[in-house]
Amino acid sequence: MMSSKKTAVLSLLTFFLLGTAFGLLLDRSFLRKGPPRHGPRHEGKDFFFEYFTQELQLDSSQQDSLRAMLADLRKSFEMAGKEHFERMEQLRIQFGKDFEKILNPEQQVKFREMTEKFERQRAESDRRFRKMSGEGRKEKRSPERPADQ
Repeated sequence: MMSSKKTAVLSLLTFFLLGTAFGLLLDRSFLRKGPPRHGPRHEGKDFFFEYFTQELQLDSSQQDSLRAMLADLRKSFEMAGKEHFERMEQLRIQFGKDFEKILNPEQQVKFREMTEKFERQRAESDRRFRKMSGEGRKEKRSPERPADQ
């Protein structure tokens, strides 16, 4: 069982992270009005297409090229994000394996329990955030690391 101090710290950290996520969502969705600070504000899938077309008065040939280029850019961004996420997951899993090596058997059991609990909390937090933000992630986090790894 966790001590009340650990529970308080974990609760505080969880509420801080959820509060930060909610604050960012609120800020980006409702509060930021007016001119953008660094370039056009990204509001919708075709925003840049419409913005560039209007501001640069693109002809139909240029619009066709821009549409294809933006589609390729989206795919590239998605791949880069997926690769980054996968690499971070690999590093996290490797750290867990390496860290377990320095623990005694009793500590290993407790560490695995802690890791499983963290994974469940992380999945629940992701689910709540997606529900709040109305976003459906295409990616799913890697499954929980089996206890024998």
